[in-house]
Amino acid sequence: MNNNNQKGNIDLILILVGVFFSIFLILALLSVSFKGSNERVSGVVYNTTNDTFIAGNTRFSIRAAENTFVSEENKSSYCLPPNSEYIDLINRAAENKDIKVVVRAEKYFAIKAPWTCYNNVVVEEVK
Repeated sequence: MNNNNQKGNIDLILILVGVFFSIFLILALLSVSFKGSNERVSGVVYNTTNDTFIAGNTRFSIRAAENTFVSEENKSSYCLPPNSEYIDLINRAAENKDIKVVVRAEKYFAIKAPWTCYNNVVVEEVK
C-alpha cells in the first residue's frame, strides 16, 4: 500500500509540473509582439486612454475622418509609453477633431509583457 501511495504522489507532482509548464508557455506566447511592416496612417484621434492600469501607457486609435466606419480591415490602434513626447498632441487631437495627425509606426519583433508598450510610434500634427 505504501508503494501505491508513493506512485500517487509522483503522479500528482507530474500533473502539477505539467500545469505550471502549460501556464508558463501560454504567458510566454502572449508576451511575443510582432509588427511585420511599417505603417503610416493619418486622420483624427479617437478611443484615447491615458495612464493605463499597470504601465501608465497612452493608447489611441486613428481613423480617416470623424464619421469613418471602423472595421477590422482599417482598424489602427497605437500605444505610447508614459514618457512619450507625443501624449500632449494626442490628447489635444482627441478633444479637438479639427486637429489631424499623422502616425508612423515602425515594424518590430519583441518579447515583452502584454501591458508594455514598444516605443516605435511617431506622431505629427498635419498643418
